[in-house]
Amino acid sequence: MKTTFKMNGLVLIMMAALMAACGSSSTRDFTVSGLGDGGGGGGTTGGGTLPTGNIYNLPLAPEFTATLTGTTGSQPSASYSTGTSHLIRVKVTPLSAPNLLNSTYQNWVFPYGCLRLRVTVNGVTRTTQALKVGNMYQSSTSPCANSAESEILDFSNTANGANNISVTVTNAEYDNCRQFWPMNYGCSMSAVFANHVVASTIAVQTDGTYLEE
Repeated sequence: MKTTFKMNGLVLIMMAALMAACGSSSTRDFTVSGLGDGGGGGGTTGGGTLPTGNIYNLPLAPEFTATLTGTTGSQPSASYSTGTSHLIRVKVTPLSAPNLLNSTYQNWVFPYGCLRLRVTVNGVTRTTQALKVGNMYQSSTSPCANSAESEILDFSNTANGANNISVTVTNAEYDNCRQFWPMNYGCSMSAVFANHVVASTIAVQTDGTYLEE
């Protein structure tokens, strides 16, 4: 009887050890899968996505409004100077047509729904795509019907440790139908005419600033 009792006790101890081991394995497997990316590929931490936004609470990239006329108007270019040693990113966001400048008819506007600009930094020039003006109706035939409302141009590889830079905006193009009726828009892209006026917000990201994507 004593032998039987000892054997039964040994069996019970072994079964308890096996059950504990199974429980430990299950817990470990659950923890690992919970910390992984759930089969969705890399780029995750703790089962979620990487943090985005202004997580370091940096000051926002400064902005200026580039108001341009055609090449024969009074303001064919706009410039902004700042300092940086590495980071130079320029975000262009078209605005709706402002009133005419230096004109008897200063309450007039010549509307457009698309805007394209040329940006020059440190001798390097880049041109935006035809960007959509956010609050303007776009027909299916508009040259920017499927375009974004802003674009970021990266000039960081031009910095070369330079402390002072100048961001220059020129060569504006729009979709105003001046050949037919200048108060209409939706035609193909062309250079801004004479004293017609276009505008855009230009945000310039430099070292230690945050740019809204």
